[in-house]
Amino acid sequence: MYTLKWEYLPGIFPFMFIALITHLIHGMSLKQIKKAWISSFKQISGAALALFAGFAMVLLMLHSHINNNGLPSMITVMAETMARTAGGLYVFVSPFIGVLGAFISGSNTVSNILFSSLQFETAALLKLPELLIITLQVVG
Repeated sequence: MYTLKWEYLPGIFPFMFIALITHLIHGMSLKQIKKAWISSFKQISGAALALFAGFAMVLLMLHSHINNNGLPSMITVMAETMARTAGGLYVFVSPFIGVLGAFISGSNTVSNILFSSLQFETAALLKLPELLIITLQVVG
């Protein structure tokens, strides 16, 4: 079962705390506060929707090994396929996966959320340095 540890999220501390006390620091009226919050939510709504959908898909793929048939997770199957297909040349393939993810999602952040687990597991299967492969994902 997944448990969200909200206190470890960088968006919670200090940013949400600062967002809540900023109106006091700047002496904003309730009308100004309402206008600022509405404007902020309008700006982030599209990105938040994409991030939530991507995050949900990643969790589904990561935890898909919990099934009645004992099948491996989707990430494991994809990583095994990538390892068999690319082999030792995976260091050259990895950045293109990052590029593809960023192109499809329109965001490097979403690409990293979607494909970092795949990249890590593929690197582990190929006995390549996982940090290098994840770095190539991000650079791509």
